[in-house]
Order: sequence, then C-alpha cells, then structure tokens
Amino acid sequence: MIYKDSSLGFSFELPEGWKRDKHNLVLTFIGPNWCIGHMAELIQIQIGTILPQYHDPESRKQFMAEPNGHVSCSKLGKETNVVTLKKLRDTEITAVHDGVQYSIAHTNDSKTLKAIEKLKDTFEFPSIEEALDAIRLSSNPQKQAIMRVLKSR
Repeated sequence: MIYKDSSLGFSFELPEGWKRDKHNLVLTFIGPNWCIGHMAELIQIQIGTILPQYHDPESRKQFMAEPNGHVSCSKLGKETNVVTLKKLRDTEITAVHDGVQYSIAHTNDSKTLKAIEKLKDTFEFPSIEEALDAIRLSSNPQKQAIMRVLKSR
C-alpha cells in the first residue's frame, strides 16, 4: 500500500493488507488482522510543533526516557534526527524535520514491526510550507469541530 497524504504532504509505503482507519481523528493505519480490543497491527501518526530545546536528539532522548523503556536514535526516510522509545507493548518514534515534529506510535507485534520497517525505509517528508500549513489548519478549533462531525457521520 502506498499512502500519499496530499493535505499533509508526506508519503510512505506499508505492506499489502494495511489500510487507513478513516474513523479515527488521529491518522491511523490498521493491519489485516486488526480488531477492536486487541493491541496489535496499529500505527498512528501525528505532526506538530516542538519546543526548540527538543530539536536535538540527545535532549529528546533524555525527555522520553522511561523506566522499562529503551531509548535509541534511529532513521526515518532520509532523516537522522530521530529518537525511538521502545516499551514492552508499543513504540514511539519522533523525528524532527525542518523544525516540525513527526510522531509515529505503533504496537510491537511482528506484523506491525515489519510494516514499520517498510514505512521507515520509504517515508518522504513534505516541504516546510506544507507541514506548517497542515499544523496551522489542524490547530484551528473550527476545523477540528467540523472534522469531528464529518468523521462521526
């Protein structure tokens, strides 16, 4: 599956069978065997601003550190300003590209880990203008209210 978000400007690939869950306000992808109530085959992506002191990966590593979690540096697409917090059941990946933070949360089951590797290898970032436009629009309370109504049908 190739996902290209024209409003947010980024794209990536996931293995066949994965699909976008359009009923969720957070950009969410579910695997072929996903079902409600099970924490498996789930990926969620958000973008937003980040405080200047967390642009540096070392500062983010310190901030994200948790007991029983493993924090490391990683790569997302061509971006190397990436920090990963891996816990028992889930993982959070944060990348800062052009001053914008991209957060990817996912479950740690084997199918999702395979999908995440494909996503990480194929991730293409938007231009800074596209990213800032998306953040500005998503932080508009009027737009958020309209999106909730549209998504709830």
